[in-house]
Amino acid sequence: MKKPQVRLEDYASWVKAMNIPLTARRADLLRRYLDELWEWNLKFNLVGVSSYRRVLEELLLDSLVPAPYLSPRGDILDVGSGAGFPAIPLAVCRPDLHMNLVEPSARKAAFLRHCARTLGLDTVRVQEARIEDLPPAPAHGGYHVVTARAVAPLEKIIGWCAPHLHPDGRMFCFQGDRPDRVITRSRQAMSDAGLRIRERVAYHLPGDRPLRHLLILSRVPAPPHLKQGLGDAVRP
Repeated sequence: MKKPQVRLEDYASWVKAMNIPLTARRADLLRRYLDELWEWNLKFNLVGVSSYRRVLEELLLDSLVPAPYLSPRGDILDVGSGAGFPAIPLAVCRPDLHMNLVEPSARKAAFLRHCARTLGLDTVRVQEARIEDLPPAPAHGGYHVVTARAVAPLEKIIGWCAPHLHPDGRMFCFQGDRPDRVITRSRQAMSDAGLRIRERVAYHLPGDRPLRHLLILSRVPAPPHLKQGLGDAVRP
């Protein structure tokens, strides 16, 4: 199958409008990542999307949406990384943050390690594991950012990811055009995990595509009488 001549640079106006920190060097790394994915996908079917343009628009560009909202410090945990969305694009855009990828498929984990080596992403670490099998973070520890894209229903994602979230961390979950239904079904899971919806980011991908939403979750602030003694672990 011939790869079409579509370039990331063709979407410069969308990238700028979304406030995504994309330099020329980072754009080149993302192009190389897509080229690697394209070649591997012809042999191993890592993603179900067969059009190069759709991979670029629906997977890569979608993965870049959280970039302006990421924490200025700490580590990132990406759950069910698959072929690298959103982890690899975010690692390219934010090389100052350490990215920890958890992927149970041996073949996909091998691809992720290959991409990290090929692109020189020294801050990327790949674990071949299921998130359910990893021990929870210690008290006042955990990741400052947890991302999950196309992994499972939100209520399951919350149950899997909340134990790994830093008290001051943020969880980023990708949703479609009707997030209210998803949020309603996940109220109990959020309550059990002590999480709340901190922000909802509505956006359109390039082309004639339906509205999408990025849900940003955070810990429910501790009551004032419980904050004493917790130091910097919980902020008002």
